[in-house]
Amino acid sequence: MDENGDIYARGAQDTKDIAIQYLEAIKRLKNDNVTLPRTLHITIMTDEESGSAQGMKVFVNTTEFKTLNVGFALDEGQTTPGDTILASFVDKRAWSMCFTIRGVGGHGSLMPDGTGMDNFHTFLNVVYDYRDTQKAILKSVANSTVGAAAYTSININTVKGGIASNVIATEIQAIMDMRLATDANPQDMETMVNSWLRAAGNNNSVTYLRKDTESGITSVDNTNPFWVSMRDTLNGMGIRLEPVVKAAMSDATYLRNKGIPTLGFATKTRTIHRLHAKDEYQNVETFLRGIDIYTEVLKGLANVPSS
Repeated sequence: MDENGDIYARGAQDTKDIAIQYLEAIKRLKNDNVTLPRTLHITIMTDEESGSAQGMKVFVNTTEFKTLNVGFALDEGQTTPGDTILASFVDKRAWSMCFTIRGVGGHGSLMPDGTGMDNFHTFLNVVYDYRDTQKAILKSVANSTVGAAAYTSININTVKGGIASNVIATEIQAIMDMRLATDANPQDMETMVNSWLRAAGNNNSVTYLRKDTESGITSVDNTNPFWVSMRDTLNGMGIRLEPVVKAAMSDATYLRNKGIPTLGFATKTRTIHRLHAKDEYQNVETFLRGIDIYTEVLKGLANVPSS
């Protein structure tokens, strides 16, 4: 912790903090002998960052999950530099793709046409032409209510290829992370991906490491009593709650896809977004205030009448 009370640690924002806040809030409710009509369950799941193949994605299909009889769920939320708390009601769909771009090889002293790197260069050009269009959309909606819903994010995060410094690489592999705009059609996106491959030659391929095509939506209006409870509880504490589209994807998607209303929620206000970046932090006062907020929010949610 520095002199400003900022705690620097992996997970200070994403999202060991929330797990601790849940536990502390429930501890307070128990210590205060609060009786709740609904049961509170905490799940600390594995594998969320890489697609939940061993976590929530499979857990929601188990008998154990069904016996919990979940009526509503909270999941990880977002940081915000302001005072308004954000609640995500839909996540963007995550695609992770491994592209293999191939070409001719040879001795490093030669300069043949159509090398693996030549074709990879062409591939990068067409990918980044599309990425530029999405960045333009991002900038155009930066201060609007549309936000992350409007654009598809795209980043090439790993690249590897070649076997020696004096041998022309015949194969380049690149892993791309893409998060689809909420109105993007998966078939259209796949057609576009295939066109990138063709632009770089006829002997290229793609393997989908992750390909989520569905992302359910939770109502954030008066038809959803859980939303009303959270909104009114926070308003009573002098806090505004704003619904947003989550720019990434979380385990909440798998719950929503099962018809369970779920909101991504966190209390990290007045905080610079540093998820997956260096100097991840959270101010100690923000963290402790978050426990107060969760205590009241959980109490309100657990008192929502059964339909």
